[in-house]
Amino acid sequence: MEEAKKNKKIRVAICQFESHQPSPSSHKKRGWAEHELKNLEKAKQFIAHAADNRADLIIFPEYFMTGLIDNDLHLADKEFKWIKEFQNLAIRYKIDILPGTIVEQEEEEGKLFNSSKKKTHVRYYRSASYVDKCGKILGKYRKKNLWFVSLCSSFQRTFTKHMFPSIHTDHSINNPFYLAPCPNTNQVFEVLNGIRIGMLICWDLAWPEAFRELMKQDVDVIIIPSYWTLDVPSSKMNEHDPEGTQESNLINSLVSSRSLETESCVIFVNCAGRKENGFLGRSTVNLPLKGNLLGFIEPDEQIQIIDIDLSVLQDVREVYKIRHEFDSKSFA
Repeated sequence: MEEAKKNKKIRVAICQFESHQPSPSSHKKRGWAEHELKNLEKAKQFIAHAADNRADLIIFPEYFMTGLIDNDLHLADKEFKWIKEFQNLAIRYKIDILPGTIVEQEEEEGKLFNSSKKKTHVRYYRSASYVDKCGKILGKYRKKNLWFVSLCSSFQRTFTKHMFPSIHTDHSINNPFYLAPCPNTNQVFEVLNGIRIGMLICWDLAWPEAFRELMKQDVDVIIIPSYWTLDVPSSKMNEHDPEGTQESNLINSLVSSRSLETESCVIFVNCAGRKENGFLGRSTVNLPLKGNLLGFIEPDEQIQIIDIDLSVLQDVREVYKIRHEFDSKSFA
C-alpha cells in the first residue's frame, strides 16, 4: 500500500499561453493560417523547455492554436491535422501533451423540416485530447457544457430545432450550428504510474455534475484547459465587476471546491493576454489538504513546472470520505 502511495507522482508543465489571433487575411485561407503557424512555433519552444526540465506532461489552454475562430470557421480542423502534429511532437520530445482544445469539424446528414429531403450540415466540437509520449491518444473529451450567450434570433433557434431536432446548438455567436455539445459519456483513462486522468473544458468548471461523472470513475487528476476572460457581451458583468476581481475569485473558489468535492487534483490552465483586454490568467493546481500549489495571479504568458505528489489523495479520501458517502447515498 505504501509503495503504491509513493509512486503516484507526476511532473507537470503548466503553460499559460498567449495566442496569436486570426487576422483579416485568415478569412480567405484554408489549411495552415499564418497565425496558427506562429502559435505552433511558440508551442514547440514551450514543449522543448518542458522536456528539458524532465516534465512528464505539458498542458496548454483552450483555443491556444487557433485563437478564437467564431468568425473564421473555415479554420476549424476537419482533417485532424493539429492532433497529428502534436502526436509527432510528443514522440520527438518524449513527453505527454494535452494540446488545449481544437475546434473539430464534422458533417452530418439531417432531414429538412416537414420534408423527405436530406441536407448535410456541419457540426463543430470543442475537443481536448491527451497524447502520450509514444504519440498515442489515450483520451479524448468533447465539451458538453457550453457557454450560452444568446445572440441568435428566436427564428434561428426555431429553424435549427425543426431542421435538425437532434442538434442542441450553442448560440454563443450568431451562427445556429456553431459548437454542438457532445452527448457522449466522459471517460477517465490511465497514464503513467496508474494515475487516472479526466478532462473538462472551461465552463464545465461551473457544473458539479460534470465532475461527479469523473469522480464515479475513480479519477485522480482533472485537467481543465480554458479560455476564461472578461470579454463577454454582458453589460451587467462590466457594471458589477469592471476589474474582474470577483471573476478571478470565482475561478479560485470553483477550482478549490471541485477539488474537494471529487477528492482529486484539479489543474486549471487558462489563456494569457493583456489585462486591459479582459484576460484573467489564474491558472492553478489544487489538491485537498494542500490547497493551491501554483498560482498565475497575473494574465501574462508564462510556463511553470510543478511536481505533484498524488499520494495525499489517499489521505484526503480517508479524512473526508466524500466518495464513500456518495456511493452510499441517493441524491434528488
